Amino acid sequence: MSDPLPVIPLEYAADPAGNTPRLRKWLRFLAHAAWLTCIFAWLLILYPTVESVLVSGPLIFLLGAALLIVAWRVGSPRHMILGASHCAICLLFFMLVQQLKWGPGAARTPFAVMGGAYAAAAAAATLWVQSRAAGRAGIIGRG
Repeated sequence: MSDPLPVIPLEYAADPAGNTPRLRKWLRFLAHAAWLTCIFAWLLILYPTVESVLVSGPLIFLLGAALLIVAWRVGSPRHMILGASHCAICLLFFMLVQQLKWGPGAARTPFAVMGGAYAAAAAAATLWVQSRAAGRAGIIGRG
């Protein structure tokens, strides 16, 4: 019996799990957009005014929710955790303001410290998740 002919993978075709290359591109875009928005939001807290979180917070939350949904569709648990963490940090900041009755002056330093730590952690986590996903897809490690 002869060996079967090797099959050339078609990159534009959907894989057996139903993932399309289009969804995977959205997954990568949303992952990077969310943490870049975190860094931008942190810079806005530091320099102009802490009230910028009124716009950047919901934006990060929406990007995190979109990342969570697309990751669920693709079946990427690491990306789901990443998306959920973006939503969670926004809810944490909202709850801190509500429970501690922080005004802009009182929220500036804690938001700057926690926002900076979260932006750094989100950057590291995003790059790690993306490199793991690229390694599984065969993009990294080709000789």
